[in-house]
Amino acid sequence: MTRGDGGRCLFEGKDDYGLFLQHLRKAKKRFGFKLYAYCLMPNHFHLLMRVSAISISVIMHWLQLVYAKRFNSRRNRWGHVFQDRFKAKLCGDDGYFLRLLRYIHRNPVRSGLVESPSQWPWSGHQELVGSQGAGPIDKEFPLSLYSDDQREAVRLYLESTSNDDSDDSDDILEATEFSIEPSTTDEEPRPALDWRQAAAEVSEWTRIGLPTLLGPSRERSASRARHVLIRRLLTGGMRPVDIAGALGCSPALISKACLDS
Repeated sequence: MTRGDGGRCLFEGKDDYGLFLQHLRKAKKRFGFKLYAYCLMPNHFHLLMRVSAISISVIMHWLQLVYAKRFNSRRNRWGHVFQDRFKAKLCGDDGYFLRLLRYIHRNPVRSGLVESPSQWPWSGHQELVGSQGAGPIDKEFPLSLYSDDQREAVRLYLESTSNDDSDDSDDILEATEFSIEPSTTDEEPRPALDWRQAAAEVSEWTRIGLPTLLGPSRERSASRARHVLIRRLLTGGMRPVDIAGALGCSPALISKACLDS
């Protein structure tokens, strides 16, 4: 969850909502996470996601930065768009997951913007129930928690989100301890690439000599090739801190490669 700076709007119209969703789709493709629910509200948004090799910090940093740049550029302004650091909670069981799924998609109802989740176009609700085409939601897992039969799962999900909010409050976000970096996932971790082999491959693809690729050269072609190598190591399961150590570079360079579009 993250909010607009000082409570100001993050999304001022359809174009802003659409722009953020474009970046969200790019982030999924770039970083390989699963997205189970989302809701974009005028001054904040919620994402329910499962990360793998790339940490939540890297994902959110990239997503917020690229959106903030476009948001400000459209308005010929500068300054902060988001308020402080995002907040992340670790969801450790199926019951809590289902409460979060309901909470996130009923957010516009609780705020008085609409009367039902289906009336709010900027969430994953309509995609879950099949009334909207393919989008960023990975719906198989959330629906499987209701029933193995998809039609029955959708019916049960709709039943849960149509009830009033007497059992819903912001306390749900305090149900677990604060966790900025989940330590485990339900998926088997992918083995990290051999960074030396990956460097040799990138050197061959880019035609940048290995000493130049791994050296301090700031030439544009060398920097681009180095960023390609860093992103390949990240998506291959290597931690940013280990990449920095292997390549003898600063953590700042790893962050820059992650954010480079």
